[in-house]
Amino acid sequence: VKVNNVLSGQAFKDSENTKLIKVKSKLLSDFYNAPTYIEAAVLLPESYNQNNKKYYPVVFVFPGFGSTHIKVIQDDFQQKRFGMSGFGEEKIFVFLNQDCRYGFHVFANSDNNGPRATSFITEFIPALEKQYRVARKANGRFLIGHSSGAWAALWLQINYPDTFGMVWAGSPDPVDFHNFLGHNLYHKGANLFYNSEGKITSSIRTPGVNFTLKDWANMETDLGDGGQLQSFEAVFGRKDKNGKPEQMFDRKTGNVFPDAIEHWKNYDINLFLQKNAAELKDKLAGKINIVVAENDDFFLDGAVKLLKQTLDSLNYKTNITFIETGGHNTWSDEIRTEMHKKMEEKYSEYSK
Repeated sequence: VKVNNVLSGQAFKDSENTKLIKVKSKLLSDFYNAPTYIEAAVLLPESYNQNNKKYYPVVFVFPGFGSTHIKVIQDDFQQKRFGMSGFGEEKIFVFLNQDCRYGFHVFANSDNNGPRATSFITEFIPALEKQYRVARKANGRFLIGHSSGAWAALWLQINYPDTFGMVWAGSPDPVDFHNFLGHNLYHKGANLFYNSEGKITSSIRTPGVNFTLKDWANMETDLGDGGQLQSFEAVFGRKDKNGKPEQMFDRKTGNVFPDAIEHWKNYDINLFLQKNAAELKDKLAGKINIVVAENDDFFLDGAVKLLKQTLDSLNYKTNITFIETGGHNTWSDEIRTEMHKKMEEKYSEYSK
């Protein structure tokens, strides 16, 4: 097949208060053996250019699967969702691009996507601080995320507790692989398509929608690289003999491969917080905030419940909220108000 035309993505257009930041990463360029960049949209408050000595708290925003930094120049949905307008204007928001060949790299170091977390901490943040008047201490740096982005925000907070002052995660991707989209990946004979009774399982809880995990896997196989399931495998898994993400389950039968899951354990947030409780409990006190609906469309509430049980038993000081309804969107004015109030209280300690 001859390719006659290559479609480029939408160009980012700067405005007075919305700017593109594009940082070349040596770490990622070395990993891919090609120039590689970390991109984000920087949203500045209206007051930014009125006082060139004023510094602002910085909020790193990680959107859900499929959304990139381009979204903030297309409409104001993301700005409203995370309270960038109407709740937290006197902050600098950095809306990050997590997109990569295999889906979302969610800023986690991985065999397939490279040193994403390390590059973010050691290359991107210093470049941002050099260019903009953002807070340079943990109690002035905050993380917000939704869905896959919520997992990213949590992962960065628990791995770099001294770098960030607080995380707010809405409907995070599985935080405990004992409940991965409703399936226990650690169970002997685990299967992603069928439950313990041999009945095929749905991938979506939404009433009236009939779309099984088998349908989901078949769709991604037909579409090629970059789907959500492969995205999980790229972050949590190893490389296979062909240099691609190792598959966690058989695409025809749904059978889970135990050897693959052994590597996934390194990214199980619940296990991570259990293993490192002695070191992290005090460092993370009051910093973890999670909101999820009990009717989450992708059954993500189950893993959060397991996480809460563990953290409560270990006396972690967290704020994990379950709302009765909401599906996969848990952001409300009440949550936005609480979130920005807590950030502002934390930032008030900045100069102390």
